[in-house]
Amino acid sequence: MLSNTKTITTPVLVLQAGADTAVTPEAQDTFCLNLKKETGNSCASGGPIKFDGAKHELFIESDHYRNLAISTILDFFSTERVK
Repeated sequence: MLSNTKTITTPVLVLQAGADTAVTPEAQDTFCLNLKKETGNSCASGGPIKFDGAKHELFIESDHYRNLAISTILDFFSTERVK
């Protein structure tokens, strides 16, 4: 993804689990920065949306994190569809 950022033309939403031990947040942060720099587009909310305390897989997390992630995704799709 980092090497192909300039080819991305669709809106992007990046969700970041704050307590993730499988993926480092730096790569996600860098991706969003590169997207803005290379295309003029940015990740939704300007960067990754971070869920502090959540672990790697947001869809099989506790209800609290899963519900927040799903709500964020639905809001993103609803907003982007209007544009």
